[in-house]
Amino acid sequence: MRGCVFVDQPLSALENNTDSHLLPPICVSEDTSRFRYTCAGGDRRAIRIARCVLETVRMFNTSAHEVRWYVFGDDDTIFIPENLARTLSKYDHRSWYYIGAASEIYESNRVFGNDMAFGGGGIALSSSLANVLAKNFDSCIERYPYLYGGDSRIHACVLELGVGLSHEPGFHQFDLNGNALGILTSHSTRPLVSLHHMSHLDPLFPNSTTFSAVQHLFSAVKLDPLRLLRPSVLLDHLCLLGIYCSARPVTFFMEYVSSDPGDGTIKSVYKQAYENCTYDPISSPRKIEEIRVFSTRFDSDIRQDKRFENVKRRRYMLENTLRVEGSEKTVL
Repeated sequence: MRGCVFVDQPLSALENNTDSHLLPPICVSEDTSRFRYTCAGGDRRAIRIARCVLETVRMFNTSAHEVRWYVFGDDDTIFIPENLARTLSKYDHRSWYYIGAASEIYESNRVFGNDMAFGGGGIALSSSLANVLAKNFDSCIERYPYLYGGDSRIHACVLELGVGLSHEPGFHQFDLNGNALGILTSHSTRPLVSLHHMSHLDPLFPNSTTFSAVQHLFSAVKLDPLRLLRPSVLLDHLCLLGIYCSARPVTFFMEYVSSDPGDGTIKSVYKQAYENCTYDPISSPRKIEEIRVFSTRFDSDIRQDKRFENVKRRRYMLENTLRVEGSEKTVL
């Protein structure tokens, strides 16, 4: 993967004080003052953001390396690179594809449309579509001075070419505030591709800052990215415990994840964060303090995943064995 971070003006030495080879280069956007912007209450920087498509295609079209996909996100978009690559691998980059997802909330979709790839969640364009789009992009966006954002302009110009949205629910705009646990725990069986607006949400894990919570999440990404947020059913094959909850469910958060260097077994440990379920001395999950799951790295055929979800909307069961360790009262 290669990339570029677009800014509206050159950065000072203090702002650009890293020479890390892991970071993409800084690119200064071209002047957009000649373009009209008439959206009341909007920000004309939307034009500059939209033209990142054109400028990126120009930049990488001269590269000796083949470009299959162009992916765009905001400065607070977090991508899971392996899951992004696996998701795009379902599609033929030689055909015209416009890929992403709408917002998770009704109001954003009502205002901007539910058939548009929202820029914060990420927009993916096949190289064949991006090359054609770039040829007349400036004349196209000039026809839409009244639109609000950069993603709206990209959407309008893609529609002029007769291309609709290929919806991938792993892209997340997250126009939310506060606790996003409900959306995350009901995630699609498709891989998690992106997260956005993390600073607007409560930290993903208890007793964490937003930054440390994202770092903690990526400890799991490094070992098994495709299983991240994947809905699973944990079975106690020995039938030692049945869990019944008559109020809100007990919530367990990932404490840590590790991999055995010998056989590659991945161990993930989840601990109860707080008690929020009606107590039953026999079956209440409040008795469980820790869940340990042993698995192997998930490596499914993503094309099979799409067929399963479209046909059955099924929830995947962990194909690995769930082992019970420790006290019968506290550890599952």
